[in-house]
Amino acid sequence: MSEAQIAEAITKINNVMMTMFELPEDKIKPEAQLFTDLGLDSLDAIDLMMKVQDDFGVRLSNEELMSLRTLDDIHNLARKFVVEQATKH
Repeated sequence: MSEAQIAEAITKINNVMMTMFELPEDKIKPEAQLFTDLGLDSLDAIDLMMKVQDDFGVRLSNEELMSLRTLDDIHNLARKFVVEQATKH
């Protein structure tokens, strides 16, 4: 696992947020609340998680889904996926 892989995963998440939800780059901050700051609703959250699962080839548990409140929470999941992928190889 490298820092470059983690940075790439976070960039990928940020790009998904900007394209899927037409968010300006200045709103894409780790502390941004998904529902209040970024304006996502429950259907948006489901779409986002499906995209994350597809892009990273993982399956999220209900606990993981329910714990996502901020963009940084999603970044932390991406970090976890990168580490898990690195340990599988």
